[in-house]
Amino acid sequence: MPNINLVAARREEKRNVTTLSRQLFMGLIASGAILFGVVAWSGISAATQGAEIKRLDAELVKLEPQLEKIKQRDADIASLTPRVKTLDNARISTLQWHELLGILAQATPSTVYYTGITTGQEGETATVNLKGVAPSQNIAATLSQDLNKNGTSLFSDIVIKQTTNGSAPEDPVQKVVFEMNLYLKPVSLAESAAPTAGNARPTTGVAASASKPEGN
Repeated sequence: MPNINLVAARREEKRNVTTLSRQLFMGLIASGAILFGVVAWSGISAATQGAEIKRLDAELVKLEPQLEKIKQRDADIASLTPRVKTLDNARISTLQWHELLGILAQATPSTVYYTGITTGQEGETATVNLKGVAPSQNIAATLSQDLNKNGTSLFSDIVIKQTTNGSAPEDPVQKVVFEMNLYLKPVSLAESAAPTAGNARPTTGVAASASKPEGN
């Protein structure tokens, strides 16, 4: 009886060893399959990335002429920037003078005559010097007030430098010679819009006043 039990135990042990061996073998096969899959996926991924890199390199070669053209255009734009700035400044100055003439035409009474209009510079501020003849000091002061009222967008300050009696006692018509400075506001490109048709001012008054000689 003990021999029979020993044989059964050995058979059971042999079955357990066989089962364990099979499990280890299956695990080894599964690990190999997984490893093979990882290696295969890595190879496919590397091949795909390599193909994509080659494609991008080919696209870059095709785009190089276009990139060179873009660089050349950027260089051309950079070289034209000073010229464009100069033209913009000229346009702004033209608009300022157009507006200035309109304001003068609107504010100048028919009894006031200009004998000189000159420009200057005080620091960073552009100035316009007006010299003219008026029937009285009150009219010259009124002219300054009207210019200041109509030129709020153009002038930062208006100063009457002097007013003197310009007529002799025997003259039938008295006159006052005046001089004033108009200080222009700096204008940026964003603010430099051309006057609309509704805001346009006639300039015939200035031309008529400036064309009449002093004393007439």
